[in-house]
Amino acid sequence: MRPTIHALISEQGNGFCAPLDYIRCSQTGQLYQVISTGRVEHGPRTEGRPNRITAIVIPAYDRACLASDESTCSIEITES
Repeated sequence: MRPTIHALISEQGNGFCAPLDYIRCSQTGQLYQVISTGRVEHGPRTEGRPNRITAIVIPAYDRACLASDESTCSIEITES
C-alpha cells in the first residue's frame, strides 16, 4: 500500500485537477496521483496569488500516464 500525502494544488486560471488525475512536482520531478480534493482557498487575484485546493495524493509511477495526461497545476507537499 502506497502512503497517502497531504498537498496543496495551485492553479492560475486553467482549472484544478480532479481525483484520479496525475500531477508532477516541479521541484522533485515526482509524479503523484490525486486521490481526493478538499476545499478551495481563493487567493487575492490583485496580488497574483493562485487559487489553491487541499488534496490527498499518492506517489505514482511514470509509466502510469502519458506526459500529455499530466495536469498543468502545481503541487506543494504539506505533510507526508
